[in-house]
Amino acid sequence: MNTGASIFRNKRLDQARDIIDSLNLQYMKGEPIGYKPSRWSQKKTDISQNDLHDLKILINAFQDDVEYMLRCEGFRLGIYSNNAKWLKRIGKKLHDVPWLWEPKNINAKANIIYVDEPFPYEYKVFLNGTAHPNFYDWCLNNKDKVRVGDMLLRSFKSSSELRGRYMYAKNEKVLTLIRMFLHDNIIRLDKIVHQTNTDK
Repeated sequence: MNTGASIFRNKRLDQARDIIDSLNLQYMKGEPIGYKPSRWSQKKTDISQNDLHDLKILINAFQDDVEYMLRCEGFRLGIYSNNAKWLKRIGKKLHDVPWLWEPKNINAKANIIYVDEPFPYEYKVFLNGTAHPNFYDWCLNNKDKVRVGDMLLRSFKSSSELRGRYMYAKNEKVLTLIRMFLHDNIIRLDKIVHQTNTDK
């Protein structure tokens, strides 16, 4: 929990840095620490010294060359990444870290699809439920990592039901990222294997 977590919404890090600099200046002057969540806000959100400390740790960590995703829910900030060491390093510096969650190994039960020609994707992912609201933009920005049909993209954008739809993932690392957006909304996973590889 951090009363300033919302400053990281949509990963607007330059804006977040400006807010943190302003909060730090208030602290250095001995003034009450707080900010207005939006220009329409009538009241400031109070920030404790511990929360300010954590915000400074986070804004510096988010400059690292690491692929990650953020999710803000009220005063909670979720950080998603394949780099567990990076997450643990951040966690050790923060005052408040509710939990560290790692996805289950969903590859163990993957079905095998053999193909005669080389295929640029290793996994076919069958979906269910709905996806995280940011998944649409992520897919558009990562066309080298996933193959998604236009109809499925529209479903992501409108938060429509995904049951019966599927997409392709480049490799296991990408599959883990997809899992972050879909949570438990993967009902089947097929691993695609080039047939000639099985003859070696």
